[in-house]
Amino acid sequence: MSDAAGQSYRRKADAAGWRALDNPEAAFDLLRPFFRDRSREHVCALFLNAEGQPCAMGTWAGEQGFVDLPLRQVFASGLAADAAAMIIAHNHPSGDPTPGPEDLRTTRDLARIGAMLGIRLVDHLVIAGERLTSMRAMRLI
Repeated sequence: MSDAAGQSYRRKADAAGWRALDNPEAAFDLLRPFFRDRSREHVCALFLNAEGQPCAMGTWAGEQGFVDLPLRQVFASGLAADAAAMIIAHNHPSGDPTPGPEDLRTTRDLARIGAMLGIRLVDHLVIAGERLTSMRAMRLI
């Protein structure tokens, strides 16, 4: 995400007075338009300020069945936004929101690296149409 895009997103967040994203459904409501009608997997990182409000967002597109998430870029975006936390979300175009082995590995990596950098992983959401799986609710984080 470019600096200009991040600044624009922050201005929109400030203007909208978005409340803290304190549950998976609140994050899903915010992200639903981004994931609507995607035929390939996409990942979105919502970076949150200390109050849990969105302050920046990063997105990455993948191939037909997966996204090779560039962890360095994810955390560089979070550090540039001075984020305190993040919510990762990605879609499963297959329609099944069940996390796969790669999703679990990525979640562990994000949580571990985030802890070292001071950016807490709040949740990793898997979205399939109107269905949602929260890895936090599954106690995988």
